Amino acid sequence: MAKWIRSFGRSILGFCVIIGWLGLANPASAQLSLVSSTPANAATNVDTMATFVLTFSAPLDTTARFDEPEDFYLGIELFPEDSVGEPEQVTISSDLMEVTVTNLPLTPDTKFSVLILAAKSTTGDPLDRPYVRTFSTGSSLPTGSVSGTVSFPGSDPGGTIIILSEGSPLGDGGEEALAIVPLGSNTYTANFVRQGGYFVTAFKDVNRDGFIDFPTDAAGGYDADADNIADAIVLEEGASLTDIDVTINLLPGTTARENLPAAVTIAQSQVADAVLTALQGFEISAEGKSAFWGYSFYTGTEDTVHSVLSLGDLFYWTPFGFFDEDSGDGDSGFIMNMPLPVNWIDSDVAADSANANGGGEFLTENPDAEIFGFAGWVTFPGMGGVTLAKSNQNRFTSAWSSQVQTEKRNGFDQFGKKMAPGDTVAVWMIGYFSQMSQEFVQILLDIETGEFIDSGLGPFFPTAAADNLDAANQAAQNWASDAVLVEIGAGGGDVSPEGFAIAWGFAYYSAGKDSIRSFFMVSGMVTDAEPGTPNDVPSLEALPGNFCNSTEASPIAEQNSGNFRNIHPGTLVAAILSRGLLPGDPSRAVWMFRYFSLVDQAESILYVDAMSCDIITDVEDNPDIAGLPSTYDLEQNYPNPFNPETVIRYHLPRAGSIKLAVYNPLGQIVQVLVDESKPAGTFTASWNGTDLDGNQAPNGVYYYRLEAGDLSKTKKMVLLR
Repeated sequence: MAKWIRSFGRSILGFCVIIGWLGLANPASAQLSLVSSTPANAATNVDTMATFVLTFSAPLDTTARFDEPEDFYLGIELFPEDSVGEPEQVTISSDLMEVTVTNLPLTPDTKFSVLILAAKSTTGDPLDRPYVRTFSTGSSLPTGSVSGTVSFPGSDPGGTIIILSEGSPLGDGGEEALAIVPLGSNTYTANFVRQGGYFVTAFKDVNRDGFIDFPTDAAGGYDADADNIADAIVLEEGASLTDIDVTINLLPGTTARENLPAAVTIAQSQVADAVLTALQGFEISAEGKSAFWGYSFYTGTEDTVHSVLSLGDLFYWTPFGFFDEDSGDGDSGFIMNMPLPVNWIDSDVAADSANANGGGEFLTENPDAEIFGFAGWVTFPGMGGVTLAKSNQNRFTSAWSSQVQTEKRNGFDQFGKKMAPGDTVAVWMIGYFSQMSQEFVQILLDIETGEFIDSGLGPFFPTAAADNLDAANQAAQNWASDAVLVEIGAGGGDVSPEGFAIAWGFAYYSAGKDSIRSFFMVSGMVTDAEPGTPNDVPSLEALPGNFCNSTEASPIAEQNSGNFRNIHPGTLVAAILSRGLLPGDPSRAVWMFRYFSLVDQAESILYVDAMSCDIITDVEDNPDIAGLPSTYDLEQNYPNPFNPETVIRYHLPRAGSIKLAVYNPLGQIVQVLVDESKPAGTFTASWNGTDLDGNQAPNGVYYYRLEAGDLSKTKKMVLLR
């Protein structure tokens, strides 16, 4: 699915994340262009551990930031993205004109397309146009081609990007081929196209800000019979199709209901019993209008979901569900086979209500915020793994306008409509995301009345570990029927003395898959999931089903901590429940509480038996002596994101020289935290956000790397002041 259009950006639901940037038009004054690239366009037999070199005509502004890759000074993407790994490093030459990406893992025998979409020179000039480079790790490239013209009534189409996708570029279609309309021209040619059927869609960044925003930017698609339904093309092996002409226009946006009659007509012309079950708007305006709406239709005769997607007044029919290919309660967590109530309020009314119930305040505080909307059926927390919200950095807004109350932990009877765990309701969800502050707020409304529903989704409220267990277990079973819970942990170092935390992680092991899946929980909901390997957890043995909850274990640890929180300022407390944690008794399930002070670097580790909830006292005081690590390892920093200081923990199974350093996205060293010989053991280092000269490093993404023995491991962290 297309990732480049900001308007499809951050779905408020966390199930359709499509972030990106599109091509830049060309004024005569632009001075920045791509001079050369390695591998060259049309190259074959490219190494599967590739090194890319991009040379530009002028020095790059390395303070410019784009989201693809995240927080980087180039807008650049490589497709197919699921066939690309993480590079070893990215560096830039001293003259700021040559960018080198080293050792990027690529899948063998695969065609790749690189899009260089956005950049700025040190004099402020944008990239003169987008660039496309295609190459293969195999011995050949497809020989088909598609060509045509792009019309932009009253304006210059130069710099428009053409997308050939096997499905709708707004939903299920992957990018097969790409082309750019040259500067000063209105023609395009997409080369290296495999045989198959494709939609042809075009986008242009008219206002040259590196994003596709509407109504200021333009889009359109191939519609040969001018019936406002996108037409597919069919390309034979090695053939060339010509006269595939596209018209683009500015898209002012519509409300959800304005495009609904056409969407229903199209859906029912394909499947007679199609009924509307959900819809989503991408980057809607504060007035509730969007250039892009997705409508999901369920058909009982097929027991499946189809979609109609609108790009302005051009519609795409797709036989796949936009939100989830399952017809019922699939992995998306949304119920896709229940018709929406007939009298659902339009998006402009929903936007007005959301703005009045906190959205307007958020927009005032975050002028850059993007807005997204979803209408459909959801089940509230307590009935399974419902994925409802996720911010780009897993950083949820906590300082919102209402005060978090203790009673909010277990119920949803708050200021608006009364909801209870397990209730299934049709709602409008209006989400607000700020790229600048990385904050995210979601507002729920009754779909027929617009009444505010305070479900506990924002602000997110602290929970005990077991409060999240049912939802995590259900999500794990959806992943693998043999999944067993092997670890629970509280992220961010924010466990309260009473045992509550905003976020919890639940790790499950599947013997059949021989892999780990971690589910991240907030307020009783699955908010993210990440794959892992068996080495990512202390033990693969299942936790006992009747373990003591965090609200039982944490007070015990607190009573035995020697008043650590009060004695040591800036204390963080992290909690992990697993086997394999207790030195000398790896089969015993225990809670491990790690107390650490950001101010004086003091640390204490306490263990609580997971069955009896008793403190374990027969452990050496020094954890490095009590049990030496068996392997080299580098843990995620905590807290993350952080301000003003963060802690990094690492493990050394034997003595030796080590180096732990912080790097910026250019691969340049920002700070060296450790560079010396260390004995075997487990250690911590902290970073206060300063560089080698003692200056405060700017906000953004940083990387920290441990080099020790045969280990070279890198992790990412975020500094937010």
